[in-house]
Amino acid sequence: YEIDTLDDPIIHTFGSCSSDSVEVHYAHDGAILKKRSRERVLYTVGYNIDSDRENHFRELIMLYLPWRNESKLIDGYVSFEEKYNIFAAIIDKNKQSYHRMSSSDLANLNSDLLHFTPDNGIIVAQSQQQNDLDELEGSTESQLYKCFDPGRPDNTYDLALDLGIGRNQKCPDGKKTIVSAIDSISGDIPSHLKTKLLSKIPEDSNKTKGLSKYLHIAEECPAELCANIDVSDGLANGTPCLIKKLEFRVPGSDRCSIIWVHFDEQNVGKTYRNQYKHLFTVDIPSHYTPIIEINRQFSFNYYQSFHVTRRQFPLIMSSAKTVHKAQGSTMNEAVIHFGCRKVEHMHYVALSRVKNLASVKILELNANKIALSTAVIKEMARMRQSAVTSLSIPLVYSFPQNSHTLIFHNCRSLHRYINDIRKDFNFLSSSFIAFSETKLNVQPSVQYELPGFNLYRNDGYVNDHNHQIYHGTAIFTRNPVPNFKILNTHGLELSSATISLCELELQIGIVYCSPKNASFDSFKKVFQVFNTEFNFNKPLVIMATMTSLLDIMKKTGPLPQPLRVLVAAVAEPYTYAPEKQLLKLTLCDATAMCKAVVFDAKKFPKFKENSGVVLHNAVLNKDREVVVTTQTRVFVSVAPEVPADLLLSAIEVIRPTPPDIVPIDRAKRSPAKQRTSIQGQIVNDSVATTVMVNDKEVNVRTITVEDRTGKVKVSLWRNIAAEPVVLGDVVAITNIVVNTKRYNDEESLSSTQFTKIEDSVATTVMVNDKEVNVRTITVEDRTGKVKVSLWRNIAAEPVVLGDVVAITNIVVNSKRYNNEESLSSTQFTKI
Repeated sequence: YEIDTLDDPIIHTFGSCSSDSVEVHYAHDGAILKKRSRERVLYTVGYNIDSDRENHFRELIMLYLPWRNESKLIDGYVSFEEKYNIFAAIIDKNKQSYHRMSSSDLANLNSDLLHFTPDNGIIVAQSQQQNDLDELEGSTESQLYKCFDPGRPDNTYDLALDLGIGRNQKCPDGKKTIVSAIDSISGDIPSHLKTKLLSKIPEDSNKTKGLSKYLHIAEECPAELCANIDVSDGLANGTPCLIKKLEFRVPGSDRCSIIWVHFDEQNVGKTYRNQYKHLFTVDIPSHYTPIIEINRQFSFNYYQSFHVTRRQFPLIMSSAKTVHKAQGSTMNEAVIHFGCRKVEHMHYVALSRVKNLASVKILELNANKIALSTAVIKEMARMRQSAVTSLSIPLVYSFPQNSHTLIFHNCRSLHRYINDIRKDFNFLSSSFIAFSETKLNVQPSVQYELPGFNLYRNDGYVNDHNHQIYHGTAIFTRNPVPNFKILNTHGLELSSATISLCELELQIGIVYCSPKNASFDSFKKVFQVFNTEFNFNKPLVIMATMTSLLDIMKKTGPLPQPLRVLVAAVAEPYTYAPEKQLLKLTLCDATAMCKAVVFDAKKFPKFKENSGVVLHNAVLNKDREVVVTTQTRVFVSVAPEVPADLLLSAIEVIRPTPPDIVPIDRAKRSPAKQRTSIQGQIVNDSVATTVMVNDKEVNVRTITVEDRTGKVKVSLWRNIAAEPVVLGDVVAITNIVVNTKRYNDEESLSSTQFTKIEDSVATTVMVNDKEVNVRTITVEDRTGKVKVSLWRNIAAEPVVLGDVVAITNIVVNSKRYNNEESLSSTQFTKI
């Protein structure tokens, strides 16, 4: 203090005597310092020198040395301990002037402590002090004594409850009551302060975790939950219910113990009712649900450091509610008052809450207040006019009259859809229909009749209980089939028939094989049976449900059967370890698309785009990828037919269409993991390094790209880290994503397996606070190659990769990037 005031310009002392004088200092920065007339006790932490040496010495320096800026407290020293050792003498001298207890006083105090007895009355224990405070405040009866404790199930039987006597108390006011919330404040603070804080709690339940300060309830009144009790059990905030019974079980208490409610949905509160089944008595129906008081903790307004715990029933009355509050509710009856507000679609929301409009009574309706959203009107018009879904299958009834159609369909329970089939012209216009997985009933076939058709059944394997079975085949024909046969074997449903169509004897074989029985041996068994049944030199149609790629993708592990697919798209081979490569591709059939990985480099040539292959002994991993290993056999085959949209989706996985290039500030705001593209100039570049990812070494390199909207760091991973781009290049980077983690509160981007970097795209940079177009190209002749920056108008020249050009009037850049010369255009440049 004395040292710090040496440079103060003016010092005045007021007062005639020394006891009334006030010392004032006027600092250079305009501050006025007045010396205190009374001493002040300073409380410090007192860091232990053994456990925290640095903070110990830092505290001594702050207490006994002058300082202005805490950030400059260390003042160039290596540590606070080093600075303390330099100023130890000054600190000890200042320390003595502030400590008022002499060494002799301290010695006497230590002696008294050594000879301390309880009779001396020197120290009062903390528990004794707390008891004295409690006695001074007086005792008050806790409100919690009036509350009901649901407790745990008790094995003892209480006859008094079932007889309606004992702990059961009658409602003090018939069938309605008011329940006041019980609030308490946690923490050891004086009672008068607690009372003051409790009086300031707002009555708005939105600020008290939904629990009301005063809950007015009555039997047979609608209510709803105002808190999440058990969401999985349906007891969620807003769940409607009806109050059926108010029960008082605490002797001598007028506070409600249990509120019994009824939910419209039987499954709501089922688990909760079972949890508190010990609360039910003979006069409580089993479908009632007990609602007991809950505790919720909250803070309010300016008292965020204090936590209030409120005990209250999680209910609010809902005899009336706003239209917005009623959104999502279903009611049997409703009285609606629309008022005078004009809100888009409010009338629809209100009227659609009730199942039947006959159960609605409208108190006030102003037709001028009915409003529709223009956006909704446009979308509905678009859906009716242009958004027409095209059918993926042909319309059978539109075929020529002299044609014949054979249909095979997996219907999955014929008894559920037979009425729909009877009204479907596609089925009724065909000549032959076969249904698999019919789940036929063993009862007579009357319920499965189809007008104009004859029914032939292959019930598969009927269980012992005469119930509907999971499988079963049903065949409907226009003309009778005298030679219908059932050839079931080895878990396969096989049926055969011969029909006459256009003076042609047509042999038909129907096959159903469940996914669990699907294997290559099963398919061989089918043809062994048909080889003895049919004449393959005559017309033959085989209709079958066979395991598809969609079925296979539902499992993991080795695939039990061969897989015939189309190779949709193939990526470049990827080196994942020294002298080891893998090939990524996508496969399709008529039902689904999946990704595949080939680890055997010898099989790479067999996977060509738009060709068909058959895979034996392939594996499906946990990522739903088909894995081709050295044990997998690959045969070139005829490609299956694949829908065009499915094929495009498969190609998009390997060669995704690059997103449009956007400004950097917009790219940084993109959702995490969403692909984007940027362009700009590389203003910072780091050397590629190696990091460990999943116990593997991976190359990574970070560059900073800038355009006129900002700059961003881009992490280039694996092969893309070796791209030959250098500082100063103007590049376009496609298929990059926003990182999920933010470092130093800054967004950054990362490359993906589809990322590409091109350095021949024009962009805009700031030069002397003006936007200027620039584009970088690389030109090569027989002596070498060089990068040329094309500025302003010349950047728009229509030259593309591969062009042979002559560029005149260019200059060598004064700055060298990565020790490499480069050129720039001038106002006289021509290409």
